[in-house]
Amino acid sequence: MLTVCFDGAGKEDTPSHKVVVVAGFASFAGMWAELENRWQSRLQHDGLSCFHAGDFSQFKGEFKTGWRDNEPRRQSLTGDLFAIIQDCGLRKFGCILPLETFALACERRQLQLDAYAFAATTAVDDFQGYARGEGVSHNVRYVFEKGDPEDHLRRIFRERGLCDPDFAWSKPHTDRKGFSHDPFIGLQAAGW
Repeated sequence: MLTVCFDGAGKEDTPSHKVVVVAGFASFAGMWAELENRWQSRLQHDGLSCFHAGDFSQFKGEFKTGWRDNEPRRQSLTGDLFAIIQDCGLRKFGCILPLETFALACERRQLQLDAYAFAATTAVDDFQGYARGEGVSHNVRYVFEKGDPEDHLRRIFRERGLCDPDFAWSKPHTDRKGFSHDPFIGLQAAGW
C-alpha cells in the first residue's frame, strides 16, 4: 500500500492569505509504521500526545506551558522530528497556489473548483506520477485531514476518475458517541 497524506494551509476567502498550500508526504505501509513508532516515542519524550504545527508556532494547546522561552527545547523537538521524516524516506508532494493567479484563471476558464480542491488535485497528480514511476498501479491511498471539505473533494476526485480520498484525524479524537479515534501520524508530519 502506497499512502500519501496531505494537509492544507491558507483560505481562499481570507483576504490576508495570498496562497493556498496543499502538501504532504508519501511512503509505503512499513515506513508509515516506523514513522509512527519513532514519532510517538519522540513526542512522549516531551510528554506530548501529538504534534500540531499551528499549536507549536503559536504556543497553544500542549505547547502553551514550557515552550515559549525555551528555544533549545523547541529546536530539539523540531530537529528530531525532521530527522525522523528524513530517516523514514518520506517523499514530499504539494502545490502552492497563488490566489491572485488562480482567481484570474477561474475568470478566464470559468472553473468550478475552489483553490483548495485545485491545489489538492494538483498535488495528487504529482503523487500519481511518482507512483507510476515506482511501478505502483494499485493499492494507492490518499489521506486528508478530517474537517477538510470532504464532500467537495470526494466529488472532485470522482469527476477526475480517482478513488475516494480517506479522511483521518491528525490528533487523538473522541466523537460525539464516545468512540476514540487514533490519529494518523502522517498528517502531523504533513501539517508541518
